[in-house]
Amino acid sequence: MSGATALGSLGRPALRTLQNELEAARDQQILRVVAMVDALPRRGDADQIIAGLRPRLAALRPSRPLSFTRLLFLPLDPLIVPATAWRRDRLALPRTVLARLATLVRADAGMPAMEIDQRIAGLTMDDTIEIRRFGAQLWREAARVLASAEVPPDWSDATGLQAADFAPIARLARGALERADRIETLAHLPSGATAQCKRDTEDMLLDALEDGPDAFALLTALLTARLPRAEYVLAAADDIATRRSEPAARLAVDRAIDATLDVIEGMHAEQRQLSTATDELRRILGLLEGLDQQCAQRPSRRTRVTQLRRGIDAASRQQFSQALDSDVLRPAGQIVGADDAQIAALEQAARDLRRFETIARRIGGADHYDRSLKQAASALKPSPDDPMPTVIDRIRLIEILQGSEVAAAALPA
Repeated sequence: MSGATALGSLGRPALRTLQNELEAARDQQILRVVAMVDALPRRGDADQIIAGLRPRLAALRPSRPLSFTRLLFLPLDPLIVPATAWRRDRLALPRTVLARLATLVRADAGMPAMEIDQRIAGLTMDDTIEIRRFGAQLWREAARVLASAEVPPDWSDATGLQAADFAPIARLARGALERADRIETLAHLPSGATAQCKRDTEDMLLDALEDGPDAFALLTALLTARLPRAEYVLAAADDIATRRSEPAARLAVDRAIDATLDVIEGMHAEQRQLSTATDELRRILGLLEGLDQQCAQRPSRRTRVTQLRRGIDAASRQQFSQALDSDVLRPAGQIVGADDAQIAALEQAARDLRRFETIARRIGGADHYDRSLKQAASALKPSPDDPMPTVIDRIRLIEILQGSEVAAAALPA
């Protein structure tokens, strides 16, 4: 019996015990277990293990194999939430429904599921070109299936939701999937194609509004989460709602803003390694800046944006301080006699800190970062007794963290 098969045959009590043990496991152990779960033909209760490990996986960012279900729901990824965070009035999809909806699509899709499985075999979530190519065919078929799907008999047992929840969830998924190819095309436009991005965004939003305020809210939220500049989407949606003078459209924009704030909170909750946290923080900053403009006349949303910004600022300052201490200052205390690989790791850690700090100070806490970097440069300053290689290594770290002028001033007489 393979390790993956054995894992799949565990009962719920055993899985809970394993999940508790994994909370204290080393990174490599986590990655091995995740690979075993990914290899299961039917994950079932083993999915509970992955759910509990998501914060660790966000930091480790392993290359995950591309599966039918992952490919199917990739367009909805920004709006997929844990079952405990899902509400019936929230513009989101609970994670517990993914497997059941995928089974429905598998059973009725015009393109055989086996053909999809063969095409994506060996691919990972990093193979973006292939994802767009094969996904475009699957997403259209899935939207067609969900348009006429009826609630499965085992819906409540499989998802923990009521039968009445099926129709709105299937409708939300269909609304995203039938426009997924156009969303992906927009998301991958060249960075200089601003005019085309704005024009296509407005065209898509107008088209969605013809299908009703729910479709309009969903598309606004998805485009805001997926496109490089959130303010383009929110401004276009607001402008359309104003021109139409439709209260329902205005409320739809409010729902999309709430969904975007939910997305930011979810991104913020996932603790990542500093080397990967910078890109996530840059994305969060872009979303916050877009929301700042659209919430000026929405007091309750403006208050929530302010509170969220403060929370992200505080968490970012704490993460920066901890990483500065653990990844640079403490290892630099043993820099005498360090080999080339250790020095290279120290310098890379310092670069990661500077990249993170450059983005984080735009959210807040500029004084904190200035003070921390100044103190770090003082702690790294070489002493007259240091051997020349150590002096050079310390000065190089100061230069990365604070620039050439501060590094020159730190040179021993």
